[in-house]
Amino acid sequence: MFACVSQPIWLTALEFLAVAAAAWGAYCLQRIIAVGAAYKAKVLCSAVFVSGRDPASVLAEDVAVDAYRILRLLPARVDRERRTATVSFLGLSRTAAHRPGLGATLALPGSPEPLSPAGLSPALIAPASPNRPWPEGEGSIVAPASERLEGTLSRAFAEPKSGWSRRTRALVILRDGRIVAERYAPGFSASTPLCGWSMTKSVLGALIGVLVGEGRLALAQDALLPEWDSPGDPRRR
Repeated sequence: MFACVSQPIWLTALEFLAVAAAAWGAYCLQRIIAVGAAYKAKVLCSAVFVSGRDPASVLAEDVAVDAYRILRLLPARVDRERRTATVSFLGLSRTAAHRPGLGATLALPGSPEPLSPAGLSPALIAPASPNRPWPEGEGSIVAPASERLEGTLSRAFAEPKSGWSRRTRALVILRDGRIVAERYAPGFSASTPLCGWSMTKSVLGALIGVLVGEGRLALAQDALLPEWDSPGDPRRR
């Protein structure tokens, strides 16, 4: 005869916790990969097709340093013909596409069709280029002030001995509406478009506030663009 021995309750509980922990870990890993792939694809697409930078330089200097070193594990490829950047890992893929005049847009599975430049007014697509260069200083800065400006530029571009890299790309100093000092990192110039990152949100918020104050835009206004007006498109809100 064979006796049936019950497994201790505590052992069953441990097995359940182990399975639950593994499932939660897999879910978190999937989320991390999705966010990392999306970030890397968007940054790579913007830098290559908007700023005109070399993909290898972008990967080495922007998305694989300091806190982003884990992104080195996510393979990336750039398709110059389709103007896309795709990052894939363990079967998960994210693609960012460049649309002239509108920048790079991340295309997520199941998301609405991205806004197309066709049919949009020039004012919505890209700002007009200035018809004259920004005025420069007239040599009225005295030597001590110039030395201080030079020191400011040098400190801004100097890398700290420890900690995260600054990676300063451009610095322009204005006084009374005129450029008195400017400097650019190798490979960058005054004509290189650069991502504004969170500064963009601050500037855009200020501009929207101006439009609201002038009565040209209302906070409760929706369906701002015809491309967003189809039923069920969440962007219309």
